[in-house]
Amino acid sequence: MSVRTFWAGDHALQPLLADVEKRLMTAEGPTAYLETEVLRAASRIGYDYFNNGFGNDVSQAVAYIDLFHVPYGTPEFHAAWRNLRDIALWGEPVRSCPELDEQVTLISAEILQRVAEADRIGLLNRRGPAMEDMLSIAPGYDPEMQLVA
Repeated sequence: MSVRTFWAGDHALQPLLADVEKRLMTAEGPTAYLETEVLRAASRIGYDYFNNGFGNDVSQAVAYIDLFHVPYGTPEFHAAWRNLRDIALWGEPVRSCPELDEQVTLISAEILQRVAEADRIGLLNRRGPAMEDMLSIAPGYDPEMQLVA
C-alpha cells in the first residue's frame, strides 16, 4: 500500500494544509510567522525529495527546521528527522521509497499541526526584521556544527 502524502494530494491533513497556505502563507518568498516559515522549509524538503530525490541543496531548509522546530518535535518526529536530515544533506540523489515517503510526510504533518495549533490559540510568532527567513541561512549547513536535541 502506498503512503498518503501531501505531494500526492491525498493526505488526511490536505484540507488543513490548503487552509493554512491560503490564510497564513504567501505564494512566494518568506512568510510573516516563524511557524509558517518552518512549514515552508518542510515543503521545500518535500518538493525536492519528490521531484529530484534530494538532488538540490536543501541545507537552508534543513537548518531552519533544526533551529526552529527540532526542540519541540515529538519522538516520532525526531526518529524520522535524524534519518531524513542525513539523507537530505548527503549530496547524492536518492530514489523514492515508502519509508522515505512516510518520513517526509510525517515531518510536514507534525509541523503543519503545530502551525494550526499556534494559529488556533493565537500564538503564532511574527518574524521581526532581525529574524532570519529560511533563505537567509547560508547554504552548506553542517548539522555537526549545530547542537540538536
